Amino acid sequence: MNRFFPLLVVCSLPALAGEPTVIHKANPKYPPAAKLERIEGVVTVAVEIDERGLVTEARVLGGPKELRRAAEIAALDWQYAATGKPAAANIDFNFTLQRDAAEAPSRGLFQGVEFTNVPPEAQARLLPRVPLKEGDPLPAGAEDALRQIVADTDLKLLAYLTAGNKLMVEPRAQSIRVGGNVQAAKIEYQPRPSYPAEAKQARIQGTVRLDAQIDQYGSVSRLEVINGHPMLAPAALAAVRQWRYQKTLLNGNPVEVATQIDVNFTLAP
Repeated sequence: MNRFFPLLVVCSLPALAGEPTVIHKANPKYPPAAKLERIEGVVTVAVEIDERGLVTEARVLGGPKELRRAAEIAALDWQYAATGKPAAANIDFNFTLQRDAAEAPSRGLFQGVEFTNVPPEAQARLLPRVPLKEGDPLPAGAEDALRQIVADTDLKLLAYLTAGNKLMVEPRAQSIRVGGNVQAAKIEYQPRPSYPAEAKQARIQGTVRLDAQIDQYGSVSRLEVINGHPMLAPAALAAVRQWRYQKTLLNGNPVEVATQIDVNFTLAP
């Protein structure tokens, strides 16, 4: 079977006379579900630029719908040379997958889907969306993709892969909000972010604040940037997605937790 795996996301601007000069590009994050469903293509985004060179508005002109949101978010992080007047430009984001199974590690074979306390109608909606059949190889990153597919289908459902590669789907637990300092004490695994080379070269420091959802198993299930420098935010998101926490119990039952996370970037003097 010819499998598809992520290679590059290439960003380009048409070389048209009079277009503003790009001084900072942001690559979009390839949506995990789009990777697993082998979706490729070019997404064109029209951006409005203010007199300082900052993108104030991004509007998708065309491209696969599964890739549009990622392209739109990336376009908002682009920066242009200041001209003292508003401008506009188009950005083409080319999402490409590599067709070489030998270069992509697999975590074994998919063992199908198992539901716990999920209504039949919800099962019927979800099963056609799962792009893997029992016995298919599971590429690296498959769990994130499958979790996203389940969440996109029904926000009330939670999914995870067992050690035996079975996709378990069940209703989400009750959710509570916990202070950032309290939740930080429950961290069991906390890889630190890599300092972006461009930010380091520009001597950019600061804190990226994230709004996070921790599922009942202690995994980070959702992240959104509240504030922070756009050159630091992608590194913070990439690191925190890997964090793992102790379970939070309410009356003896595991619950989901909403919290805020601060990721600090500091350069040596």
